[in-house]
Amino acid sequence: TLSIGAKNIRSDEPIVCVAHIPPRCTLLSFGIAGQWSFEEALAQHGCEVLAFDPTIRRRESHERGAIKLEKRLASHGSKGSLAFHFHGLAGGNPNQQQGVNRSSYGAVAVDRLLDLPTIVRRFVRNDEANLILKVDCEGCEWEAIDFAARSDPRLLSRFSLIILEVHVVESLLMRGEHGLALFSSFYDTLVDVHGFRLSYLHENPGGYPDRHVHPELQSLGLKASLCCYEIVLVNPKV
Repeated sequence: TLSIGAKNIRSDEPIVCVAHIPPRCTLLSFGIAGQWSFEEALAQHGCEVLAFDPTIRRRESHERGAIKLEKRLASHGSKGSLAFHFHGLAGGNPNQQQGVNRSSYGAVAVDRLLDLPTIVRRFVRNDEANLILKVDCEGCEWEAIDFAARSDPRLLSRFSLIILEVHVVESLLMRGEHGLALFSSFYDTLVDVHGFRLSYLHENPGGYPDRHVHPELQSLGLKASLCCYEIVLVNPKV
């Protein structure tokens, strides 16, 4: 089976079956951190790639990297495209959810955070595009998915693939009863309501400061010191 993504088992990059990538695809990718290989591969495959990262200290390097990649894609005659936007993903209250501000990546521009429905309306030009979502935002995924489901219930059904690094540690926003409610909402929304199915799972231990898994999630079977999981969810209805 042809795939796009990690070439070895030690990589944190997701693996996506090429057969799951739809025609006329638009990838919304949140959290670049200077790593463009997956985004470049999707653009080479023919997708429109919209990359987002609000990390302040990396803004210039991301803008330069995107320009360099655009030129390389053009020189190779790629049918896809790539653009970078200095924005990030938020849920209902951006000020409450940015675990990245305490991580090695550096502070984010909170005033540049937008919720998923707003980003789709503002940046996706083709209403007929088949959407792919990729998110690695140090814990913001829980609030972002929950807010999107509540504010625009049909939006998530437009995505054929959802590629996530999910964070289950208290230092990255999985805290208390609210975190558990978001975890439950995440499963109910994507699996029960929209019918997404798991096609890829990879464990990522994370950095040493980020290894205290929510106690209730430990009691449900998650490993006690495993920060994160890279997952790929496929929407069989698209």
